[in-house]
Amino acid sequence: MTRSRIPDGADFATLRDLLAAKGGQLLVKVLRDMLAGTASAQPQDLAPDAPNAPLLRPEDSLVDFVTMDADAIVRRHRGIAHQRPLYTFLQSGSMLQLHGLTTEESVAGVEDLSKPGMAKYHSKYKALTVRAANDSILLVSEVKQQDRVQLQAKAWWNGVRPGDRAIEGAHDGPVLFQSQ
Repeated sequence: MTRSRIPDGADFATLRDLLAAKGGQLLVKVLRDMLAGTASAQPQDLAPDAPNAPLLRPEDSLVDFVTMDADAIVRRHRGIAHQRPLYTFLQSGSMLQLHGLTTEESVAGVEDLSKPGMAKYHSKYKALTVRAANDSILLVSEVKQQDRVQLQAKAWWNGVRPGDRAIEGAHDGPVLFQSQ
């Protein structure tokens, strides 16, 4: 049996490439052993108590900042974003896909993000900072608004409409993401 350590922060693409290389090496070894007559078959252990992974549903991609902390959101992003990008909604009802997600332990200047789902652009990180559950902070470097192209966070932030701001009339105030 061959085991592989999963690297920290691994996502689908990282694991696909790592396991493809290791699987290819293992296949070559087995084929060589078969040709040399030294291969020995071993039945795979059955694990009847091992559950199957659940099917992904569209609602699994919806981010609820009230119940999900930043680490859980990033783990979900790493696991399923290659199939279904994570998304949230703006106050106007437009869907917003979230791309390039990371977390940060301590971010200065987010004190005015008083509720989970409140977000604003942070120039130091070149990303949207979003308050999530348990006062955790999510960084979003790219977004794709419904019926628009994917943009860097700064470009999107510069075009946010006043109706999507959390505070009415605030031209540079935070936005509030909703799970609809």
